[in-house]
Amino acid sequence: ALALGTQCRDRYPLVSAVPGSCAPCVCSQGVLKGCPFHAELKDPVLWISERGVTALEKGALEGNEGAAAVFLHSNELEALPLGVFDGLMNPRAIRLEHNRLTTLPYGIFDEISTLEA
Repeated sequence: ALALGTQCRDRYPLVSAVPGSCAPCVCSQGVLKGCPFHAELKDPVLWISERGVTALEKGALEGNEGAAAVFLHSNELEALPLGVFDGLMNPRAIRLEHNRLTTLPYGIFDEISTLEA
C-alpha cells in the first residue's frame, strides 16, 4: 500500500500569490474570517493549521459545509465561538491540538454526530 501526505502548499500551489498569513483562507489581524478558496473548490479538507490564527469569527467556516476534516491545530486559538462548526454537514475530524484553548463552549459539538474518536 502506498500512502501520500499532502500539505496546504501541495494542494494550493498558487497559495503564495494569496496575501495574508492564513492563505488560502482570509484573516484580519489573526482572526479567521472565511475560507472562500476551499469553498469554491468544495475541498473536503480545510487546512488552517500553523497559520497564527488567534480567533475565528462565528461564520468563518460558512460555504464549507461538505468539509470532512477541519485542521485548526498548531495555531494561537484561545477560544472558539459557539456554533462555529454547526454548518458542517459530515465532519469526521476536527483537530484543535497545540493551541491555547483551555475550555470549549458547552455544546460546541452537539450538532455534529459524525466525528470519529
